[in-house]
Amino acid sequence: MMEPPVFADENRLLSPSDVAALLDVKTTTLEKWRETGRVELPFVKLGAKAIKYRYRDVVAFINGRVATSTQQARLLDAVEAGP
Repeated sequence: MMEPPVFADENRLLSPSDVAALLDVKTTTLEKWRETGRVELPFVKLGAKAIKYRYRDVVAFINGRVATSTQQARLLDAVEAGP
């Protein structure tokens, strides 16, 4: 399993494109997550339109999604789907 790249500064700001590539999702998926708040991935809003993500928050998000079984992964999905 390939580890995400290690940056010297874990506060480094990443673009939505960088994060989408790391998570293997589309940038539109990140937009939906921001709009709905159902997926807890913190972001930084800089100005009217600029959105960035801290590297450490992305790593924490990935680490929080680690499952040891399909059943456990389904529980993660259920929490994100909400009531």
